[in-house]
Amino acid sequence: MCIICLKPAGVDMPSDKEIKHMFDKNPHGAGFALQGDIHNDGRFLVEYHKGFMNVDDLIEALGPKEKLKDLTVAIHCRIKTSGETDKFTTHPFPISNQYADLRKTDGSGPVLFHNGVFSGLGGLVDKNSSDTQDFVVGIASRYLKKAKMPSKLSQAIIGEVIGSCRVLVMYPHRNFPYIRWGTWHEHKGCYYSNTGYLDETKKDYYDDYYSGYKYSYSKSTRDLDEWGCNRAEYAWPSPNEDWIHFTDSRWDALMRQVKDPQIKDGKKVCKFYITNDTEWIVDDERHEIYTIEREDDVKLRNMEEDYYDDIWCEYAESDYISFGDEESLLDFCSQATEIGAYVYRYKGKDWYIDTVSLEAYTDKGIKKFFATGEQGHAKKQMAENGTYLSHSIPFGGVADNDDYLDEEEEKQMAEVAKGL
Repeated sequence: MCIICLKPAGVDMPSDKEIKHMFDKNPHGAGFALQGDIHNDGRFLVEYHKGFMNVDDLIEALGPKEKLKDLTVAIHCRIKTSGETDKFTTHPFPISNQYADLRKTDGSGPVLFHNGVFSGLGGLVDKNSSDTQDFVVGIASRYLKKAKMPSKLSQAIIGEVIGSCRVLVMYPHRNFPYIRWGTWHEHKGCYYSNTGYLDETKKDYYDDYYSGYKYSYSKSTRDLDEWGCNRAEYAWPSPNEDWIHFTDSRWDALMRQVKDPQIKDGKKVCKFYITNDTEWIVDDERHEIYTIEREDDVKLRNMEEDYYDDIWCEYAESDYISFGDEESLLDFCSQATEIGAYVYRYKGKDWYIDTVSLEAYTDKGIKKFFATGEQGHAKKQMAENGTYLSHSIPFGGVADNDDYLDEEEEKQMAEVAKGL
């Protein structure tokens, strides 16, 4: 199922022993990418090298570890699930819509690493292509290639497509060096796409782990992934969601995976292995689960008989709305209560409007889609100016990259603001 190791700048590299352990468990080739001022000339770059079919060649190509401390480094060790077992099918892949580009073993620019399986892909763009290569050519090259931060909508779409997979994209851009999707494990400052970096785990534990006696409702090894979970993915709550509805058949499968069920304040509360220590409130009648943080939202929904009467209601549950056009944005605002220049109250939540990107965020939405250091700036700029540029750029200033407003965008923002 492969493994990705992401070492941020300033963090020590994994030891040779850890790298060898990752490769031994995923022996079908490896590659890596470097990010930062690689050549000490002030340029912020991403360069990749791959096609290492034995671990000694990989370690030698990485070079002295002390020289890599100030760079961000990502390493991928592959185990084949589709495609060829050769140096050209190792990761990472440049984000391109040309299959030939994905077979290059050295290059620069935005790159993608993948850990998991894209069901139904593999052998589509070429008879020998892997599922990841199909994904890059057909999907990632459309949503993630531009030399600027992908829109929140693009990120959300990718997140839905990859499901339980882990994906890392690295950009040659200081303001957004990389994006990660999926559940990752931190160890000594590095981030791993699964626990395959551990080399001290006893074999009998792994026997138990993969048999499913501890971590799956099924006691068969059939269809278990590297997390020890049955691959009926619909039956598992997503680690990225906090309020989920299920169909009847999916609800039955979900209820077979409950652990630590309790009754608290008259509510059924439980946990699931896939979401670790997260506590979920279970509504058997509605076939839905939600975290304790969303309880007030659920109560509000249940009290309002007309909760689903307008088209924006379902979108509102996600804490983020992307409007297709200005008319849709104005329609949303007309159904909400204005409490500030660009802040509206809707379904019990305050929504901050970005009139340029045609988007709206709640407080939770801002926390979900913006980095920690940007959240306060994004909220303030949207509330006061109706858009967000960057916390490093004063409103109305000029950026040193693609994140500034051109004349057309400024005109568009002014026109939408008049309508509000």
